[in-house]
Amino acid sequence: MKSKFNRMLQAAATSAIGGLFIAAGFVLGGQAPAVAPQIVGDLGNSDRYLTHVATDKPIYRTGEKLYVRGVILRADGHSPMPGSQGSTGTVSFEIKGPKGDTVASGLSAIIDSTVGFSWDIPANQAGGEYTVRIFYPSGDVPAERKFDIRAYRAPRLKSQIVFVRDGYGPGDTVAASLHVERAEGGVPAGAKVSVSARVDGDAIWNGETAVDGSGNAGANFRLPAAIARGEGVIAMVIQDGGTVETATKTIPILLQTIDLAIYPEGGDLIAGLPNRVYLEGRTPTQKPADMVGVIVNAAGKEVATFRTEHEGRGRFSFVPAKGETYSLRITEPAGIKTVFPLPSVKGSGVVLSSTSNVTPRQKDVVLRIAATADGAYGVALTQHGKEFSFKRITLKANQPNDVTLSLPRSLDGVIVATVYDDRKTPMAERLLFRQPEHKLTVKIVADRTDYVPGDKVTLRVTTTDETGKPVGAMVGLTATDSSVLEMIDKREQAPRLPVMVLLENDVRNLSDAHVYLDESNPKAPLATDLLLGTQGWRRFATAGAGSLNGTITDSTSAVIPGVTVRATNTSTGVTLTAITNRSGAYVFPGANSGTYRVSASLPGFETRTVTGLKVTANNNLRQDLRLAVATVNMMMAQAAVAAPRPRDLPLAGRNIFDLVAVLPEARNDGIRKAAGINPDMVDEIRPILGPVDADRQQGQQGQAGRIGGGGGGLGRLGIFARNEALANIVTVREYAHTLRPNWTEGSRVDFAETVYWNAGVKTDASTGIATLSFNLSDSVTSFRVLADGFTQDGTLGSSVSHVESVQPFSIEPKVPLQVTSGDVIQLPIGIVNGMSRELRGAEVTAGGTSGLKFTRLGDNPATLRPKERTRRLFQIDVGREFSGPANLTLDARAGRYRDTVSRKLDVQPLGFPHESSTGGVLERNGSKSFEFTLPDDIVRGSLSSSATVYPTPLASMTDALQSLLREPNGCFEQTSSTSYPMVMAQQYFLTHTGIDHALIEKARDLLEVSYKKLTGFESRTKGYEWFGADPGHEALTAYGLMQFTDMAQVRSVDKEMLDRTRTWLLSRRDGKGGFSMNPKALDSFGGAPADTTNAYIVWALIESGEKGPQKEMDKEIALVKA
Repeated sequence: MKSKFNRMLQAAATSAIGGLFIAAGFVLGGQAPAVAPQIVGDLGNSDRYLTHVATDKPIYRTGEKLYVRGVILRADGHSPMPGSQGSTGTVSFEIKGPKGDTVASGLSAIIDSTVGFSWDIPANQAGGEYTVRIFYPSGDVPAERKFDIRAYRAPRLKSQIVFVRDGYGPGDTVAASLHVERAEGGVPAGAKVSVSARVDGDAIWNGETAVDGSGNAGANFRLPAAIARGEGVIAMVIQDGGTVETATKTIPILLQTIDLAIYPEGGDLIAGLPNRVYLEGRTPTQKPADMVGVIVNAAGKEVATFRTEHEGRGRFSFVPAKGETYSLRITEPAGIKTVFPLPSVKGSGVVLSSTSNVTPRQKDVVLRIAATADGAYGVALTQHGKEFSFKRITLKANQPNDVTLSLPRSLDGVIVATVYDDRKTPMAERLLFRQPEHKLTVKIVADRTDYVPGDKVTLRVTTTDETGKPVGAMVGLTATDSSVLEMIDKREQAPRLPVMVLLENDVRNLSDAHVYLDESNPKAPLATDLLLGTQGWRRFATAGAGSLNGTITDSTSAVIPGVTVRATNTSTGVTLTAITNRSGAYVFPGANSGTYRVSASLPGFETRTVTGLKVTANNNLRQDLRLAVATVNMMMAQAAVAAPRPRDLPLAGRNIFDLVAVLPEARNDGIRKAAGINPDMVDEIRPILGPVDADRQQGQQGQAGRIGGGGGGLGRLGIFARNEALANIVTVREYAHTLRPNWTEGSRVDFAETVYWNAGVKTDASTGIATLSFNLSDSVTSFRVLADGFTQDGTLGSSVSHVESVQPFSIEPKVPLQVTSGDVIQLPIGIVNGMSRELRGAEVTAGGTSGLKFTRLGDNPATLRPKERTRRLFQIDVGREFSGPANLTLDARAGRYRDTVSRKLDVQPLGFPHESSTGGVLERNGSKSFEFTLPDDIVRGSLSSSATVYPTPLASMTDALQSLLREPNGCFEQTSSTSYPMVMAQQYFLTHTGIDHALIEKARDLLEVSYKKLTGFESRTKGYEWFGADPGHEALTAYGLMQFTDMAQVRSVDKEMLDRTRTWLLSRRDGKGGFSMNPKALDSFGGAPADTTNAYIVWALIESGEKGPQKEMDKEIALVKA
């Protein structure tokens, strides 16, 4: 079936211009129907589709493969795309690195309303937090999911630490609970747990406990009465026979600084009426902060109390008095003296309240409404901008009235309730949640109850409705090592499909996602209400607003999808962002009145900016933009097949597949190859820059095609010209792990963590059954099978099951992530007798790469008791001349059983890393040579080299600096770590030509926020401290003085503030050539030797630009020189 969407061909061609491979693209555009809203929110239409993204794991190592699944469902009713019996179009995707740079991108076919692709993570990929984004052609804001790349070792014990509260103060008693399970399944009952707690670097408590039969252990301890910085951590060391693992977690200590947001339920506090108020507490690191407190009036009289219940969220009720002011005071944790004012009380208005935490499935919505004035009002229930219920009511002054509104039985998820007055002005609003009408039951049953490593597993997937009747469904499946999944704190784990669909797109801060739809959890309804009650009210933001829209075209008047459009209110600095849809259209439906600057940008085109656009209330302003092709990215070589130009061919609607249909067969094949079109998957568009590596396809089943080089996606032209052009991207529907060709039982080498992944397997419509198979890896562990499904009518469901891979006798070496040449390692090897009888003749031997010497330490008992878990130690002496990857082989025997494990040891060379770099210009058809002088004491075998070619220095530098522009947050040091790089970036932007004006404005806006946040940390007695407390910190203040001085080069900085900061630092001189350090302010930041800290402060005072202080500091300067 041909797609109803317009398609774009990303034609990749290479041109040998100065040795550069330059890729370009062109659009085969077309006209599309109505404009779809571009802003996620409650303004939209019923034809919108939302994409929901999941990865197979939360963390990855370099060299592994990332699998990504996207589910595209209708925003209204979350049913799949029509005609979903096959391919129905394409999506574009990209993977963003920790610095915001695009490291991979491409296209993927939409099949049965799902997309799937994988990325081979390069061996040299930098660690950090990455984001995968999927762009659906309708133009909605892209869906995304974050994941980490880092070095790690999967633990043998899965553990989670949970605190009873999310906030503790000085003197409070901390209660921590540990839950632990073995990697292969089962709990280590009786395992010893050693607990230690540290605060601000000092040990405050040590104790021991044991794991009970349910896998739980607990610890209670009291925090010190005086805490300086609040840096607390608890460590629990679990010893399960020979297996030792450590679980750690930060203690949520709250001192003076806390971010508290207060939300009256309907939008305002109204005098004389019962008001319910929601609140949300966050730490400076944006973690939830639990608290207890009171509400007082101006005279200090208590009028209400509150306690947070989930994720730092809580609520309280009271009747405010006209003309009175109220504030919130925190009583627990102790020591927080900050008083938080409540919003001002309005003398008239409407209050709106939900009578239940959630609305049960198929039930009517009941709202409690009260007003200060008699009159006629209207109540509306909407979802994604579509009204589903409206009722006119008459209210008497100050008399609450329960109002029942009917809804379609199938309507579920987040609903917006709004009360209007007789002039149709919104007076109150809140979000509600209605449970889904139906529930899809997904059941996964394995063909056996237990397996050994390498076994073939067959799973039967069954989907039924709530009555047990079989139904056909599309089910996404992942089978992953559960010990890896448990490395992520449970509250930070990604939501499952039902939560994604019903909640994620309508809320922010969706942490602890597993709670909200868990009908077995009695706290789930309250947690859901608190989540929605702290989202604020959105329709109010658009009351009296106008709209701004338009169409983006190229120089030939062809529409361009995928363009990023930014509209900045020049008075407030607020920036709205949209992405053009398939018709090249964008819209900002709720733009507040004011003057706007609009910019449109897309790789491969020049950015276009228009200023002075005036948006007025309740009016629409249209602004079309035309983008010119960027010269640097539009070099295109002649295609290998001499085909006619597309514009000369009889194309209906400029469809690339029509082009394929009308070409002669030879040219047809050539175009397919040049464009990367898979003839077996007609809706797949796959730009290819390199040959397909067939060997990398091993173990992958189903329809798959390589996207060589991350081809941008819909509307992302010229994206091949960046570094991600060589990314290894594959469109894939299914991956099933297979045994390696030389696999032998008892020899364990392959420790793959994901053994099965499927973007969508169909269950039979009559039986509700599907089957699938895969082979286990060599790991002795438990694999968690996650299943998420949807039906044709939008019914959602998910399930979790486990496949345990065990063997009667096994070993597990705890190999360090990295060692250095010359190191001496004591390698612990866990030994497990899984049998209910003793095993005799137990022996472990070790061997490996030359350059490593192995010595067994201690005794080697020949008999293992029934179910015994013990360990042996081997000493490994790493040769001083050896570096690089080293193969380790551990061989163990006991009775008739044998287990051989092979692992790799990363050996880094001795010495300190030294790097030299240079650059130059590569001329057309020319070459360039570089010479480097190597240090005399270079470590043998440690030399490596690389060369990178960039399209233009300006483009590369600007792209890199753009990734430094981030929203500041946290304490002084955290805010500075974000804003200082932005200062340097802005210095570059302002001193070079050709920089996008919108980029300069973005940096200016972010620096404004940073400056206000930084100056807010000034201590009462002057100087600066992490959270603005007294006393100021000398070294931190000197650091801040340097930052403010540099910041003054790109924006205005208060000179009086600079002068008093210098004066305060000068006042800290001790008269001996140094500076006094207040012991109450000392911490790791100021932990350098006194001479180093003194020199740094002197340097900061001199470099900050004033010559006066230099004359006054002869003694200090002399001491530094000495």
